[in-house]
Amino acid sequence: MTSPLKAVQAIRRADVFILLDKGPAAADLAALRRLLLDRYTPGRYRLVEVSDPDRDRDAPGYVEAVEDWRLRRVDLYERLLRDEVPPGGCGAFLVWGDRRSTTARSRSCGRSRRAAASK
Repeated sequence: MTSPLKAVQAIRRADVFILLDKGPAAADLAALRRLLLDRYTPGRYRLVEVSDPDRDRDAPGYVEAVEDWRLRRVDLYERLLRDEVPPGGCGAFLVWGDRRSTTARSRSCGRSRRAAASK
């Protein structure tokens, strides 16, 4: 488990924060994440908010639908990191409080790094 002090230090190192909008059901969690930034970032911070891709929950092939959704997330994350984080800068995804998002984001970012390394 990360200590609160380490989390605050990590927040303060970031140049840009990325918040994925998961709709009204997660609005309270998004507001809490913004509150953490307001509380623990000195001065102003840059926040990029984007919609999390929807997953087709009615697709006949569950595995294929999940894989398609994951690939669209990888594409989104790559674009955000490339276009929104300054050269040499540090970008941070705001996923605090959502264990599944943290695991999925780590998996997606791992795919993104492997794809970049293979080019």
